[in-house]
Amino acid sequence: AEITELMARYAWAYDTNHVEDLLATFTSDGTMWAFGVLLGGRDKIGQMIAANATRRGDAGWQHLTDNHVFQDYTGKTVTVYSFYTMIEADASGANGRVRAIGYYTSYCRKEGGKWLFARRDVARWNGKRPW
Repeated sequence: AEITELMARYAWAYDTNHVEDLLATFTSDGTMWAFGVLLGGRDKIGQMIAANATRRGDAGWQHLTDNHVFQDYTGKTVTVYSFYTMIEADASGANGRVRAIGYYTSYCRKEGGKWLFARRDVARWNGKRPW
């Protein structure tokens, strides 16, 4: 439950442009691979999120995450594979459409008693199982 809530907090923060809340879902040394590009550290992740908010403009985005597969659980770390679907709506909230589909590989670690992303990889859907 804690890790699925972590994923929900990430999505809510991303889609409502709360960069600091999104960065709080990462460990202090957290990284992100977004479509093959390494975003090393919270500063780079924050810059990407801010740039995407500008690109999004008045459109509404929702990142929906499901079908989680948990592997290599140690009590302190776990790897989670999840589908994502990204919905985009116009400024009025109408005319929603699927903008993207893919999957996350989330390398989670307990830090300060909380589950956080040590690394999060974002990939477009390619029809192949990632593990």
